[in-house]
Amino acid sequence: MAQKHQVAANSAAEPKKRRRVEFSAADSGVDPNDCIKIFLVSGKEEVGAADNPSLNAIDLSNFFEGDGKIYGYQGLEVIYVMRFVLNHLSVWVNIISFHSFLDITYNSKSDAGKGITDLTSTLKKNYCLWFYCVPIFFMFIEHMYMEYCREMLKNGEILQKKISNEHGNNSDVIRMGMQNKATGQLYSRLVPLILLLVDGSNPIDVTDPSWEMYLIIKKAVDHSGNDQDCVVGFSAVYRFYCYPNGLRLQLGQILVLPPYQQKGYGRYLLEVLNDVAVKEEVYYITIEEPVEKLQHLRTCIDVSRFLNFDPIQNAVNATSSQLQHGKISKKAYIPRFLPPSNVVEDIRSIFKVNKMQLIPCWEILVYLGLDTS
Repeated sequence: MAQKHQVAANSAAEPKKRRRVEFSAADSGVDPNDCIKIFLVSGKEEVGAADNPSLNAIDLSNFFEGDGKIYGYQGLEVIYVMRFVLNHLSVWVNIISFHSFLDITYNSKSDAGKGITDLTSTLKKNYCLWFYCVPIFFMFIEHMYMEYCREMLKNGEILQKKISNEHGNNSDVIRMGMQNKATGQLYSRLVPLILLLVDGSNPIDVTDPSWEMYLIIKKAVDHSGNDQDCVVGFSAVYRFYCYPNGLRLQLGQILVLPPYQQKGYGRYLLEVLNDVAVKEEVYYITIEEPVEKLQHLRTCIDVSRFLNFDPIQNAVNATSSQLQHGKISKKAYIPRFLPPSNVVEDIRSIFKVNKMQLIPCWEILVYLGLDTS
């Protein structure tokens, strides 16, 4: 018994060993801009191709709740060290049918305190993406819908054929009204690109018959040698009533897909819209909240239209002469030299351009008319 009490006393004297408990690091989240890639393809051969660059979308974190990050996706890179990384998320969008294929890969996922982001629901809710997660089904649906798109485009009105531009591409502009249900369905498939590529944009009301779509269709040949029509850009135009018995056009949206930008398609589409305004005798055409580059392009187009218009050139010459020889610097008040009212009305009547758009063009024309010598 004495021996037993001695062992017990020795055990009590020894300090108790504490079990070491390790906690995983807090989930810091992943920036969607670092892990989401968006591609445009024209056929199944381009899906997954290494030479197909991804698009530069707007800030994708705006579409995710909270702090705009993705949580719960983990990738084991170093033993016993967990990094919360989403390896890869790709969205492939067909530029003919505008069906989408979503491919998500990751090493593992778990809730580390901030939940697990439901990527599929978030993309469908915020991007309006209707996609397929099985590539074979995506290819099958895409092939069927291509034929449907061709038939649908045949119902549109071809406004202007362009044999070739400076890059040797044949293209047409087709107008489709929202009275046709198929037009609304096609626009709905373009909505994801509008949300992803145009900052601050919102979809139009496809049930309003006053909206019209103008599509730039590029004639091309696929990998099998068959003809195919690719949508390379589009615009949405609204027809407003203008008192007492006229109409005015307002360009609400315009987008040229990134692979076809800087190739003259945007200018081509604006020129077609100007022709529509003139031929249909609308009051004038405007652009809703144009970005700086779009406004610059429109101004360049209008200045070139006004250069050979005698009434405005006569007024420009008179203003330029007054600026050169009128000793403006000695006057207490320097006038702005706005265009005469008759010129403003002539420009509106003939070119369908309002005074607000005319003024920057007028200032450029006056500057060009000055004798710098």
